This record gives sequence, structure tokens and C-alpha cells, in this order.
Amino acid sequence: MRQSLASKTQVQNFDGKQCITDVMKTYMCVVCGFVYDEEQGLPDQNIAPGTRWEDIPDTWTCPDCGASKEEFELIEI
Repeated sequence: MRQSLASKTQVQNFDGKQCITDVMKTYMCVVCGFVYDEEQGLPDQNIAPGTRWEDIPDTWTCPDCGASKEEFELIEI
């Protein structure tokens, strides 16, 4: 799978304390531009909000063009 580098964690301040939190990621199909956002999931395809990219089956394909999961790249928004 092609993937650009992006941070897996983010430092946030809560009441003056720094906490490391997981960052939800976004992936884009390089064939058609379809975007998968981990935070939103794909409820119409039974992929719940918050589902991590790595937890989506390798057999899953782009709902718009049918491209394989390998044709998606991590993007930063």
C-alpha cells in the first residue's frame, strides 16, 4: 500500500496537562479521489464511525471505482 508519512499521535492540552491522543486519519483513492475518513466511517457499508483503516478488510474496494485498498494513500487535511 502506498502511504505518505503522517503522525499517529497528537499532543493536546487538557486543563494545563499535555496528553497524547490518537489522530483519526483520512485516506484517498488515487484512482478516483474518493475519501475515506476514519472519524466518519462508511455507515452505508457497515463500517462504523471510528473504524481504523487497518481494521477494514483487505478485500474491501473503493465504493466509487472498485479500486483495491492498495490504491489509497494517507492524506493530511
